[in-house]
Amino acid sequence: MRYLILAVAIICAGCNRSKPASPVQPDTVTPPVQSEKWTLTGQVINALTQQAVGGVQVLDTQTDGAGRFEVSGTGSRSAQRATLSASGFLTRETTISAGTNNPIIDLIPTSLSAAYRQLVRNGFEAPSSLEPVRRWTTAPKFYINTTMPIGIRALESDLVRIEDGIRSAVPSFTGGLFHPAAIVRGTTPPPSNERGWIVIRFINDSTADYCGRAYVAADPGEIEFNYNRCSCGSIRVRSRTIKHEVGHALGFWHASEERMLMFGKGAGCGEADLTEEERDVARIAYTRPQLNADPDSDPAGTAFLRPVKRITD
Repeated sequence: MRYLILAVAIICAGCNRSKPASPVQPDTVTPPVQSEKWTLTGQVINALTQQAVGGVQVLDTQTDGAGRFEVSGTGSRSAQRATLSASGFLTRETTISAGTNNPIIDLIPTSLSAAYRQLVRNGFEAPSSLEPVRRWTTAPKFYINTTMPIGIRALESDLVRIEDGIRSAVPSFTGGLFHPAAIVRGTTPPPSNERGWIVIRFINDSTADYCGRAYVAADPGEIEFNYNRCSCGSIRVRSRTIKHEVGHALGFWHASEERMLMFGKGAGCGEADLTEEERDVARIAYTRPQLNADPDSDPAGTAFLRPVKRITD
């Protein structure tokens, strides 16, 4: 306590000192902001097919048949907030910079909008409060915590299946942008606040109504598998459950159609994978910056990301 009082006394010793008068500054004249001429050029493509889109309204011009545009103007800023609109596509709002060399900007076709809003914005379960894009910006690492509930032993075949499911699901859900940075097994997971990790753990609760669950796009993240709850013979954790929960961990929500991997009550014991539609949605979502909002609006101050080319797994 003595040290605390002393510290306070020292700090307050100069509290009553008068503040020196500020020197008088001469009157100055602020020079006018010099306007600069700028030119924005680029191309607009279909996010699904990667084909050029003509007739897109970009600022005060439209794209030509090759999807190209050129806009010129005068002002103090070379980065322009632009709304891109065309029939058959979701309206895109983004920032275009004159310093970017012929950027390629993609538009989401309305034919994909229903699935996109469900998987990316939680539009199936919460259509009145659509979510922004939530995704990883670096390749995640996975830690499989092999500490099991009392009386349960993890089968090597299940652990291998989980590892294989992670290796398959990560590139599929990120359009090939990311692969797992690491897959580690052990009984001492990283600290709960250490970013970059998705920790997998097991419970054994036969009364629970779920096979697995995960935080959506959390970093650090967590996936929980209910061991034995949704078993198929000797298989205790199904392929579908593994990839489904990895999908949640990477930023995706439930879909309304049973044929989709992200359907909430999927059944079946065989191998499961994303539908082509889910792959398209996931690939597009991973070209958007964090917090891109409905319908397709990039946050102010962030420029668009160059589209990732379609991959075939």
